[in-house]
Amino acid sequence: MEDLGFAELIRKITRYFDKEMDKNDESDFLQEIQNHPAGHSAFLKEKSIREKLRNNLYKPGHTQNLAEQIKQRIKRYPS
Repeated sequence: MEDLGFAELIRKITRYFDKEMDKNDESDFLQEIQNHPAGHSAFLKEKSIREKLRNNLYKPGHTQNLAEQIKQRIKRYPS
């Protein structure tokens, strides 16, 4: 992994977190990243950022009531 450029390293990290790798590629990547200090640091930063986003992002749930309210508003105001 030492001969990989920074862009290639970031691409692999992104592919890992976006779940675009198969299981064999994932395990190979995780073994390689352990032996690459700069890569490991970038990996941990990306992991931290994604965990913070996942934990702090508010996603309201979709309810049937909301869908019905939207349908009623559309029926009230025909175009």
